[in-house]
Amino acid sequence: MSTESAFNKRLRPETTFDRIEAMLEHLNMPPGFIEFIRKNRKIVTCCLVLLIVAIVAGSFYLSYVEERRDRAASALSIAEGKEGAERVVALEKVAADFSATSSALWAKIEIARQYMDEGKYEEAARRYGALIKKESQKNPVWPLLVFGKAEALEGAKQWDDAVAQYTVLQDIAGYEYLGYSGAGKIYRRQEKDKQALAVYNNFLLKAGDEPRFQQEKQAMEAEIARLKMVIENKKIQ
Repeated sequence: MSTESAFNKRLRPETTFDRIEAMLEHLNMPPGFIEFIRKNRKIVTCCLVLLIVAIVAGSFYLSYVEERRDRAASALSIAEGKEGAERVVALEKVAADFSATSSALWAKIEIARQYMDEGKYEEAARRYGALIKKESQKNPVWPLLVFGKAEALEGAKQWDDAVAQYTVLQDIAGYEYLGYSGAGKIYRRQEKDKQALAVYNNFLLKAGDEPRFQQEKQAMEAEIARLKMVIENKKIQ
């Protein structure tokens, strides 16, 4: 009959838990907790293995996400350097290959901007509209998408739809002035001076005495003064 040597005992799996139990006792852990560890060694081992696997997998995933983000940014930079139809194709590829990244979003925005520059306002409005529906209103980019669509609709002379977009901006902090001035501009282009004046005055009422609106108030008051002169001159004529 063979005897168990100290060397063989040291190789037993239980030895590891013996050391863990000793460490827990050294840390003055509650006896009940130590007893639980002793009775559920297999479960604890499985949990530790799963934890290690989760940590390693999470590390690899974060590394993959960061590497993908870097490749997306590089691809976007290269695409932006192209011109014309080739630029649109390259930006579309960035949006497709790196979906769910900020680079993909900006690629789509750049496509809409290019259509604006080319005078293809209806297509630009369609592109901005698709992004508005897809992106959350909590995204800081969302108001810029609304503003882009408003300008595109204005370019397409779809006046009512453009005013509707500018009206949305009127209730977004930091974009109030753009919303009111934009809507007023649309009315003026249609020679609806009284409606434009009403919109401008509504901005002054909204701004009140808030310091953050000081510069915008001055600009709006100057616009109101010019518009009133236009209205008076039309009466004389």
